[in-house]
Amino acid sequence: MNNPLHIPSHSLGISRNLMPQVAADSKRFLADLEAKGVSIDKPQLYPEEIKATQSEFNHAGIRHIMKTKPRLTPPIISKDHYVLDGHHRWLAKLNSEPGKKMPVIRVGLNILDLLAAASKHDTVEYRSINQIRQTIKEALTRTS
Repeated sequence: MNNPLHIPSHSLGISRNLMPQVAADSKRFLADLEAKGVSIDKPQLYPEEIKATQSEFNHAGIRHIMKTKPRLTPPIISKDHYVLDGHHRWLAKLNSEPGKKMPVIRVGLNILDLLAAASKHDTVEYRSINQIRQTIKEALTRTS
């Protein structure tokens, strides 16, 4: 049996389907922000320093990342350390290597301003937790 995952109890409580998915074209999204004068840096932070924005998580997805350890784009976070994109990547690191720093992409906006900027960008998508579950089930079927 799997050990229970540590999911921090504090989050901003935003529903998963209202959270932007930036990773597919994060370079363009970040470049557009920089062109508007927003700072972007790439520090290494302890997972405990990062905070959840969304309220729903796919535990199977987190475990899959922990098991396969794929090379993934670092989570995108706000200057106040809330996750914009990459909650499952962050939680996989928090549960597998909590005392080890991880790379992040930190945008020089607070989370509310960053969410607003993301909602206006043409490359940002929105997916429900059920769509994420289906994608993970399909991936697990292919690797079995």
